[in-house]
Amino acid sequence: MEVLDPSRAAEDIARIAADFERQAKSFEQLRERMATLTVTETSRDGRIGVTVDNNGVPTDIALAAGTRGMDPAVVSAEIMSCLRRAQATLRTQVAQTVNDTVGEDPAGTAIADQYAQRFPKAGRTSPTNSPA
Repeated sequence: MEVLDPSRAAEDIARIAADFERQAKSFEQLRERMATLTVTETSRDGRIGVTVDNNGVPTDIALAAGTRGMDPAVVSAEIMSCLRRAQATLRTQVAQTVNDTVGEDPAGTAIADQYAQRFPKAGRTSPTNSPA
């Protein structure tokens, strides 16, 4: 904690208040930017796509006509793969957004760390491209 000089108390308090106001504005900008984040990942063959919102929750699953007749287990596995990749991409986007908006602020770092814990990095393996 910073030690205040009693002879400059009013100036110090005004500076601290201005710092808090700047920080509050930065976090409001972060909230606004994060509210608009969405990520879509598509299967390599383009037949399946999954979109997640800023919380990593699926908001859209798109299946092209080419998925008709596919083994349902393969479709399901590819949906889950797209979902994991979208969430991993979201993790990266959140970390970048936090860094760009609030920098190395401990509260911002905690937000990015929560996403890192929830959404591990995902590989780009595709069950439809794996040997059977």
